[in-house]
Amino acid sequence: MGRSKCERATNVAPSHGVLAVDRDRLTYAQGMALACVLFDWGDTLMSEDGPAETPMALWPEVRAIDGAGVVLRVLAARYRIAVATNATISDCTSIRRALARVALDAFVAEIFCFRDLGLKKADARFWDAVVARLAVPRTQMLMVGDDLDNDVLAPRRAGIASVWLNCCRRSSPRISPELRVYRRCVLALELSESRSAGRRPCSAY
Repeated sequence: MGRSKCERATNVAPSHGVLAVDRDRLTYAQGMALACVLFDWGDTLMSEDGPAETPMALWPEVRAIDGAGVVLRVLAARYRIAVATNATISDCTSIRRALARVALDAFVAEIFCFRDLGLKKADARFWDAVVARLAVPRTQMLMVGDDLDNDVLAPRRAGIASVWLNCCRRSSPRISPELRVYRRCVLALELSESRSAGRRPCSAY
């Protein structure tokens, strides 16, 4: 798939990912009783640095994004975990095989992909299919990913809260410039739940 999105944007090796939550929109995530956390696949859970026309499961080498295993292990103990991806070369079986190569597959309950659904995340029907299969209200879902359009704005249009894995610390005119930043997805969820319960989140900064 070539260089990662961070590397294409900055021409340097990416540092640890940073999760950015739009403060002005955080209110619709507050108070929700989370049941499911969805993650993008490429450059969110696994590096896209490989041959673009070959399914990732068949690449000579694959690599998990730094911290992905820790985040999934912690969250899978509390929430149902799913993958939602626009990948066009790999189907769900191939994606699971790739996840298994970096020991992430055990944490993932469901996989939603273009090859199986015939839909991409910009299409509202993609999220309708996610909701139907998971049988979870949209208000109890959270999407996490590195692509602003497909992983953040698209699910929000569908009524699903989202967190931006902003590994390049980019800003965007389409999101309020005033961001609350967290080092881990765990902390973003902690903030949402702590505010719902009236507690002070211990790790936000």
